[in-house]
Amino acid sequence: MLRYPGAALGIAASMLVMVQFGRIMGGPFLIDRYLPYAVLAIPVFTSIVVRLMRGQRILMPLSPGGIAWYLLMFWSAATFIWHYDSGIGLEFANRLLFALLFGFLITPLLVSDLREFRQGMICLVLISVPLIGLILLYGGFAGRGLVIEHAYGDMVTNPLALSTYAGYVLIAALLMVPQKSNLWWTIYRWTAIVLASWLSIQSESRGQLIFSLVIVLAFMPIARPIRSIKQFAVVSIGGLVFLSVFLYLFAGIATIERFTAILDDPTLGRGRLVAELFSFWAEAGAVYWLLGLGEAASMSHQVVGIYVHMLTPEILVEKGIVGLIIWMCVVGYTVVHGVRLIRMSWSSPEARSLATTLFALFIFTFLVFHKQGNYLGTSTSLLPASIIVIARIYATTFPRFQAFEQLRSAWARSGRDRPIGMPVPGTS
Repeated sequence: MLRYPGAALGIAASMLVMVQFGRIMGGPFLIDRYLPYAVLAIPVFTSIVVRLMRGQRILMPLSPGGIAWYLLMFWSAATFIWHYDSGIGLEFANRLLFALLFGFLITPLLVSDLREFRQGMICLVLISVPLIGLILLYGGFAGRGLVIEHAYGDMVTNPLALSTYAGYVLIAALLMVPQKSNLWWTIYRWTAIVLASWLSIQSESRGQLIFSLVIVLAFMPIARPIRSIKQFAVVSIGGLVFLSVFLYLFAGIATIERFTAILDDPTLGRGRLVAELFSFWAEAGAVYWLLGLGEAASMSHQVVGIYVHMLTPEILVEKGIVGLIIWMCVVGYTVVHGVRLIRMSWSSPEARSLATTLFALFIFTFLVFHKQGNYLGTSTSLLPASIIVIARIYATTFPRFQAFEQLRSAWARSGRDRPIGMPVPGTS
């Protein structure tokens, strides 16, 4: 952290999985609920202090997408004023206290340019090999999750966090072009890819594995120059065949049956939960239609009793039509600015791969939380961080891009033949 403060992003992205592994190993990390988060907070806050000592700005300018995200946070807090069941909302928020602090407030401050984002992704890949290796070696799987031995009976960890983390590693390792590549880094990177694939399969979380593979295949031609479409197609198909054989040989019959069961019932009851939530909301009255039932209201047994596994319908019901409009602005601006950031970085292969990786992480987390999560649950993912980081980097890069476009036009009008390329902030 002292030398590469942006690397703290990799620790923050690994935090929930590290906490689960710490509790598996027992000791004080199992007894004290908040101790693992407090320990992992040390390098994160060290990163922020180092950047302040270097004179770097922590609170960077934001594009409209980032402003809309924070506005949605304030609106979520305001819903407790007219909350349908404020007790359950406060209880759920308290349960995710440290995750909320890191996901919504601290993690987005760790990256202000593409250079620091690269540091975070390299740290993520470096951490993944020993972390996943120890989990696979020491963590006993029971069904989908890791078993935590407890005095009151064994508990099972969150398998979705494991597979989401594996998706981060796959996207970062496959899409990001390293600044300097050598044989050892190539071996290490592919070791991380194999272990992340194994962890994702072992956790039996189908959506995360499918989404990460589809996103990698879709964004690979953008992140890396593809010299031959035929070669890219052959490698992609070969990789999928290898993964299928790997799944069949090593995952076990139960895991294979779970992956094939997705063809039988694609909704898995999530549509029913959404229907119940909408039915309750429709009967609540016009005020709740506009303002929402309140943050985490779906968790109340008066409403549904559980989150509905689909983010946008939950935002509409819990934050009302006003909250949905703000959320649509968040997504719209993030998509537009993420695509523009890739276009502005096009002249630099390194910067283009980093901008593409950042945008791919946003798409991945956005899709994942439309099959499993809820708004407060996004604090345990890179969704808030990816939204804010895109907003921050775009807000600082776009004015420079405009200035260089004007310079390029003036250069062309002067009759000079030599082209001008825009140096992307935060890259070599």
